[in-house]
Amino acid sequence: MFNKGSYNRFNFRTDVNMAEFTAPYLNMEDIGGIFIYLKKKFKLGGVKNICYYRGHAKDFTNETPENLTWVQLLPDKAVNEVKEPHKAGLVGLKISIRDVTQFGTVDWAENPVWGKRLPRRPGNKKVRAYVFQCRDLPAADSDGTSDPFLEFVDSDVPQRTEVVNDNLNPIYYSAIEMMYEANSLDELPPFIVDCYDEDQALVGKNDADFLARATIYYKDALEKGAITEEDTVPRPAWFPLRYSAKGPMSGEVLLSFAVVDDDFSFAKTLEYVHLEDDVPMAEFQVSMNILGMRGLQSPGLLPVKKAFVNFNLKGLVPPKIGTNLKNLKTVAKAPGANPTINTLMRFEVPLPTEELFCPRLSCQVYDTVFAGFSQPIIGNFTIPIGELMLSLKQERTSEIKALRTVVETLGKVARGEARDSMLAKSMRSMVAAEMGA
Repeated sequence: MFNKGSYNRFNFRTDVNMAEFTAPYLNMEDIGGIFIYLKKKFKLGGVKNICYYRGHAKDFTNETPENLTWVQLLPDKAVNEVKEPHKAGLVGLKISIRDVTQFGTVDWAENPVWGKRLPRRPGNKKVRAYVFQCRDLPAADSDGTSDPFLEFVDSDVPQRTEVVNDNLNPIYYSAIEMMYEANSLDELPPFIVDCYDEDQALVGKNDADFLARATIYYKDALEKGAITEEDTVPRPAWFPLRYSAKGPMSGEVLLSFAVVDDDFSFAKTLEYVHLEDDVPMAEFQVSMNILGMRGLQSPGLLPVKKAFVNFNLKGLVPPKIGTNLKNLKTVAKAPGANPTINTLMRFEVPLPTEELFCPRLSCQVYDTVFAGFSQPIIGNFTIPIGELMLSLKQERTSEIKALRTVVETLGKVARGEARDSMLAKSMRSMVAAEMGA
């Protein structure tokens, strides 16, 4: 067994004589569940099952499985050695189950898959992940936000992005490089992307809380066009983040991959990869009319005093180009749970012109208690400012097109070239009605 960091390579094949067993089952469906255990040897207490996978025998009836099947392990709560589900790990394996009573015995040595010799050591693939942004992450901090960063599982040491503070829709625009063991692209293990919330420690190393995980298989990235074998940045795609493998979605991550041989050298090293150069942007002037808030609920015993809204403008742009932006706040004046704000805010910001990269504006609502010495969080919300921008752009394009049609038709009517069109008839009727009046 090879072990390094969070990666293990067993390179083990079960002996045929050990794998055969006789049991009182009528067919494959009667076998039901099969269990795969991850064991650990303790100094005291011997060997124990610390994690497991439960599958069904009918899922492993393929006698010539070309590629590994990757399964998600779960912690064995009776042992409680692994405390968090996402740390239980994944296992890549091949299993073939044959009903010898129905189909007869088989010589696995003659099987085109099982007859092959196991490679002593698989080849390596260099993987470069292009990380653009996340959206709709869960809030982990008491102020209703998170300080998220992404960590990529590597064959050696996990690689991570920088931390984006106070944002549920962080933008990274960074590249991560990893090494994976695989002889071919089909044998690549899934890309594991973990999202954490960083907690600042007064002394020592900062702590981190697990938020969600994206398990991205090669075939899924290929179907979305988010992976390449060349030295290019593929168009990224959104992938779901989940706290547990079968749990509800806890956000999404936008990224793409480039997979090459381990001896391949990219034209640009990581420090010279600027993803913002690959995203078309334009300068926009944004105007927001904040009318007020309704139905606010106090997080404490005291009623809502004077609430205000914080608009996280820095989160709209990549960290490298957002240094000059400052967050905006409304003034805490009107008291109560239904304050009228009636404030107009304007700001200029570079935004992507494609819907795929459109950011979202994270906003937090705070209360002002004890003359501002305490500002407890009331809630947060998100404004899809990028989607609104594109919707407005499409609306203006449609209006301009309609106006041009009207102008062209008026010109034709004046020249007597469009007397039979419906628009021309409508215009003549309107003119006649005005003259008759």
